Amino acid sequence: MAVVGNGQMVRLWVLVSAIGGSSPPSPERLDKKKNGVNEENLSRFRPVSRAEGAGEGPSVGGSLGGCPMGVCLRIPPFFCFALASSALTLRSPVSMMDEPSLRVREEHGTGYKAARNLSYRWSFGSLAGLCLIVQLLSGLFLAMHYRSHMDLAFWSVERIMREVSGGWLIRYVHRNGASMFFMVVYRHVFRGLRYWSFRAPREAVWLTGVVLLLLLIITAFLGYVLPWGQMSFWGATVISSLAGAIPVVGNDLVGWLWGGFSVGNATLNRFFGLHFTLPFIMAGLSGRHILRLHQYGSSNPKGVDHSATRWQVPLFPGFWSKDLVAWSVFGLWFGLWVWYSPNTLGHPDNYIPANPMVTPAHIVPEWYFLWVYAILRRIPSKLGGVRAVARALLSLRALPLLRGTKTKVRPHTKLGKALFWMMASTLMLLSYLGGKPVEDPYIALGLGATFLYFAYFAGVLLLRLLEEERIKRRLGRKERGESHGGEVFAFLAWFTFSFPSGISLFLRAKGPFFGVSRGKSHPKKTQRNERSNQRGKSSRVW
Repeated sequence: MAVVGNGQMVRLWVLVSAIGGSSPPSPERLDKKKNGVNEENLSRFRPVSRAEGAGEGPSVGGSLGGCPMGVCLRIPPFFCFALASSALTLRSPVSMMDEPSLRVREEHGTGYKAARNLSYRWSFGSLAGLCLIVQLLSGLFLAMHYRSHMDLAFWSVERIMREVSGGWLIRYVHRNGASMFFMVVYRHVFRGLRYWSFRAPREAVWLTGVVLLLLLIITAFLGYVLPWGQMSFWGATVISSLAGAIPVVGNDLVGWLWGGFSVGNATLNRFFGLHFTLPFIMAGLSGRHILRLHQYGSSNPKGVDHSATRWQVPLFPGFWSKDLVAWSVFGLWFGLWVWYSPNTLGHPDNYIPANPMVTPAHIVPEWYFLWVYAILRRIPSKLGGVRAVARALLSLRALPLLRGTKTKVRPHTKLGKALFWMMASTLMLLSYLGGKPVEDPYIALGLGATFLYFAYFAGVLLLRLLEEERIKRRLGRKERGESHGGEVFAFLAWFTFSFPSGISLFLRAKGPFFGVSRGKSHPKKTQRNERSNQRGKSSRVW
């Protein structure tokens, strides 16, 4: 009652007395100096006696005292106070928008302002949130009918498809929704790489996004195991056994994942529990990702500072209408896959029940894992492959360490565009090679594509150093004795994550690679050296 005014205090008690039949407190009980109650206001709400109220109407279940209408019903006190408090809130000078939930909606929803030059490339973030909601809802309904037992899992999925009303639609939405989710997220990541969204002050936004990507990959792999088909069973066997390559704790970790000596019922139960829990963790982390983004503001195509008012546009209705258009187009695209081609993105072997005694000819994961699978298979050593995959994923977290701190590097230069398209084409090539058998010429192409993937991060560091040098020359000054600790630290970060994998790939290559044989000089270079030596001899003779 501390925020309630004087007149509102009286109205509160009058409303309670009118509903519950109780009388308001006497004016003597109110502290006139503290509350400043006016006698004229109190006289208007004077309690009506039983004799005065008798002529106004019949009494129903109680006294007529304090009832302006003359007709009262005896209602429980807690309901009277709840109704009176809600009525008081509507008349309170404190706006309802000061509620925490509504204030969050105002600050991060309708009232948030963004740069006016944002294009449809920035709509993929909201599309990712929409995909997460679709996956949560469809997965919740599927979990009601799924049985996490190795003898019942496959047939429970078939029962959902054939006997549960609408089960086929929910299952196809959930299955193809995972592919749509990765399409949107990969496009979202490509936009961040193209416009260097990992630069200051948005390092925390990029780092939370990378963590979300890792959680999405883990969740999708766990969900891929649950149908318990041939490809699900052997995919779980191959991928989970990679944990055994970790020194010291590898065998114990594999035993904990399997729950025994091989993939079995305990493995399926644990994978189902983790697959059901991780999306809710992703939802909470997505909220933190959005809060970080709205704290520092979104990047924009031109890289301008949109803190000025003339560059700001409210999120509603401008960008909300743009997002609605993107959602509509995405809904049409999603519907085409669900209704007309629901099984194209899957593998036909997964419609065969899991059989530990029969190994598929080619164990291939889902399409969104192919680029990781290609890097994994390029190195014969199990530990080397695990380290290469770990560096490939953790190198994305190292990108904020490679960005410039003193200057704003422009990603729109020719070198910046070339680096981005090199990265995009490399990932597409790795995805293509991940579904091919391990044989020539796919081995050599995979080695080259993997090296180009790690070379991208060296190119980002090089572009930063070139940009800083260009700005120094343009300003016409070069500080003497300047500390290069940032450059050294960035180079060490890239060297730790990327360089060993790239060098190990070339050292493990067999035979001539890209036309150059190891241990021998190039033929053209040898001819040039011989000609230069002959010219040197003739000049000395002359």
